[in-house]
Amino acid sequence: MAQAVVSKVQLYVPFSSPPVQRIIDKWVNRLKDEATSIFQKIQLRIPNETEFQNVLAQVSSASWAPMISPTFFSRAGVPAAEIISNQATNLKESFGKYIKKLTHIFETVDTVEAKRFKEVVDLMQADFAAGIAKRTLPFTGTKIEGRSAATIAPLWLVDDVRASGLIRNSDEVLQGGPKRICSLQAVPTLKAALQDRLVQAGNNIVKANFLAGTFTAENDTTNAILNGFRDPALNIEVFTTGGFSHVDYILKPPQDQLFLEVQVAVTP
Repeated sequence: MAQAVVSKVQLYVPFSSPPVQRIIDKWVNRLKDEATSIFQKIQLRIPNETEFQNVLAQVSSASWAPMISPTFFSRAGVPAAEIISNQATNLKESFGKYIKKLTHIFETVDTVEAKRFKEVVDLMQADFAAGIAKRTLPFTGTKIEGRSAATIAPLWLVDDVRASGLIRNSDEVLQGGPKRICSLQAVPTLKAALQDRLVQAGNNIVKANFLAGTFTAENDTTNAILNGFRDPALNIEVFTTGGFSHVDYILKPPQDQLFLEVQVAVTP
């Protein structure tokens, strides 16, 4: 029987969003409030030299070594193999320096616990603000300023009562309304998994400068994940990139604006 599109919406994704000061303040305050706890967790994770080797030194050496060409020689004539070996040896012998630096950054100074750590957090505010403005808020939006595509789409696909009310002037509902594609039991899991996935996919597309191949690869992965949630009892068509049912990032002419297109079809 012929497929019927019962739900279709295009959700706008801005290329950037202004940072929200209350989110920045919340991030700063949380890190500062948890400074002692963070220090303790690091100590528990790397309590001794053996764990330092396993968690940091060996992993760092293994990641760094392939960056050196086997035919490379330093200006002093040291071959690549010896450079790699020396770097690994230096890391193995650096546990004492690691402990000293860790203790220094979390040390109580002028009666302020972890004063240096908190100062670093303050210095990182600008970087954090720039990061969420470019990599998070364009896709998620905020509760007060308004939600964005990666937050609205999961609600749309579980027929959440809030979904229609979140549609913005920049969005366009082309067919029907919200449509649940999964069992009721799977609703919480789908909402969480899809939002994370859409933020990741959107970032990958932006980083790749909107290459067509990246759109396809990311959309393929998203639709494959949705098929894992699709409830056969609801007669929902299989999700495929550009198919009758799909959740695809697209560039919409004429301005080539980024949108998330959500379409659900059923077999009557």
